[in-house]
Amino acid sequence: MAQIRFVTPVQYRRSTAALAGDLVQSHYDVLPTRENLNLSSGQRSIAGGSGIPRITVNDEGVARADLSRKLIIRFSEPTKFRIRAGQHWQPRSIEIVLEGLGTALDAANAARPSPPPVTTLAAPPAASADLDAKAAGLLAAAEAAHDRADYALAIDQVNRLLELPANASSRRGQELIGLSRLKMGDKVRARSEFEVFLKLYPSGPDAERVQQQLASLGKPAETTRTRPPVVASSSTSGSVSAFYYGGQSRFAPRNSWTLH
Repeated sequence: MAQIRFVTPVQYRRSTAALAGDLVQSHYDVLPTRENLNLSSGQRSIAGGSGIPRITVNDEGVARADLSRKLIIRFSEPTKFRIRAGQHWQPRSIEIVLEGLGTALDAANAARPSPPPVTTLAAPPAASADLDAKAAGLLAAAEAAHDRADYALAIDQVNRLLELPANASSRRGQELIGLSRLKMGDKVRARSEFEVFLKLYPSGPDAERVQQQLASLGKPAETTRTRPPVVASSSTSGSVSAFYYGGQSRFAPRNSWTLH
């Protein structure tokens, strides 16, 4: 199990996984707190090895002054996993359960074998008519904002759309958020959104468009990030403090992760 810990209470909301099993987006909210915290986007990873995939986690805000956030979790190879909230008495973590890898962890650490049961991720429930209608409204608002060059509003509307369960507008929304970030000059996040799109929707005319946009950005090392204009706001937020393996395998290499 890999655990992402926070220095402030959070509420896990939902996750959307790619069919290939190598990428998942997990949404969470930073709960109200009296602490004065400052949060920004960041990335950390676990190297993996001995049967454990490399795990890379990006944390970024999506709405409401960054209090609604998402983790983009990438695995170096297709992996069976579950995302869940931490223990209810300690709502400061989100856990990645690596299903069926207990044996590999135990072999690497000479611990007693205790692999968790292997299960298959359940398909997301079919979107209801009300959900589709709400999502379509958000997408229309985002498209209109994008067309009049109000890219910040377009991103806000799409983020609200993508926080909903998977629906008929999710696909276009994922493409649009990448385009809006690119128009704002945020090439790093635009690349990330385009990569997520291709993982979730690898084929189709829109996938070809996204692939062309991604190719136009060049290699990651050639991409520089231009920060969008900063608007004054309150500094109340949350941050990640640690990311490690744990559980009965006794395999817990710690890697400090604090975002400010």
